Amino acid sequence: MPKLRSPLGAIFLTVAVTSLVACAPSTQSPVAPNSGDGSSQEESYTGRDKTDDLDESADTDGDDRAVRERVDCAGAAVTVADSAAEFELRGVCPQITIEGNDLEVELEGAETGAIVMRGDRIDVDAGDVSSVSISGQSNSVDAASLGSLDIAGSRNEVDIDGIVGSVVINGDDNNVHGREIGNVNDSGSRNEMRRD
Repeated sequence: MPKLRSPLGAIFLTVAVTSLVACAPSTQSPVAPNSGDGSSQEESYTGRDKTDDLDESADTDGDDRAVRERVDCAGAAVTVADSAAEFELRGVCPQITIEGNDLEVELEGAETGAIVMRGDRIDVDAGDVSSVSISGQSNSVDAASLGSLDIAGSRNEVDIDGIVGSVVINGDDNNVHGREIGNVNDSGSRNEMRRD
């Protein structure tokens, strides 16, 4: 093995190896189970036993994004963290945390408890949901019914086919539509609550 003749050679070699390691592609899935206490478990959903990749040429309604990952929550709290991607979750999902920007998350085939959205331009389609918490701008939620809604942000759109139990808004220019809307605490301006 050749000897390095100067300390600068050792520093160059260390920097070169570190740079190569940092450029290696990540194989970690953007969807991981969550322990429920806010911290993610080390295991992530990978492989056919937990996820099924969908056809990348699937219909995307004119959008450049194809459904990238389909996940069965299997009764666990799940975190989706990505950007410019689409996900379909199914099964029993007691809590779903969605973090990122420009995401589409399909939950209509899932039994959904709580949804926590942190980011901008997140679009969620769901069935019956116990609660939704939105922190961000220009997000959209379409659901069959909703127990409670908490919005901290602006320009969010929530459209519920049935009943919205209660609403808390800290932000401006948000729209909430539902057949019935319960108690509303609005600490912003230009927010619209409309009963359809």
